[in-house]
Amino acid sequence: MQDFTPLQGLRRNKISGVSFSTSRETFPYDESCTLKVKFGVDGGIRDSFRHEIWMDAHKRNDKYIRITYKLEIKKVYAGLALKSLIKPVKAVKKASIYWTRNPEMVNLFEKKVWALIIDERRTTHIPATEEEARKKLFEFEASFQILGADVGVGKHTLRAQVGASWGKHIFSEKGTVSGNSSSIKITCT
Repeated sequence: MQDFTPLQGLRRNKISGVSFSTSRETFPYDESCTLKVKFGVDGGIRDSFRHEIWMDAHKRNDKYIRITYKLEIKKVYAGLALKSLIKPVKAVKKASIYWTRNPEMVNLFEKKVWALIIDERRTTHIPATEEEARKKLFEFEASFQILGADVGVGKHTLRAQVGASWGKHIFSEKGTVSGNSSSIKITCT
């Protein structure tokens, strides 16, 4: 890998905008409810994912970025998230820096290098703007169906534990961030 060149004035990396919600707060033992988790990575890694850096990365053959997202939903006992409710989820998003032949950009030499985003479902996206590229790469959303039988009868408190990690690039050191959602309460009857 090439030398890491620190960019001045970048913010510290962190998990931001963690949202954890349920479709139903009360549901029967034999029915299901949907849990949704949404969060993003904010800071220097996101700030540095812009066109000027893509140009430099392409020239220095650092054309592939991979971010691994981790998510776990746990039952909270006495204030501590101890028991996993679902199997931990691991999802990967990727960005590929490429030389575009888009006719709208052909005459703009400074815009010939662009980013292609591959989401966790392996769907490719060619974003129209840098901000759209950052949003597609650095924001994660997932939903899960849980049965009342999986949770058990009674009142329960749940919390999502989230995280992201990435490797070293010419514009960023290797990094890992993690965070927790606020707790939600559900009742299974």
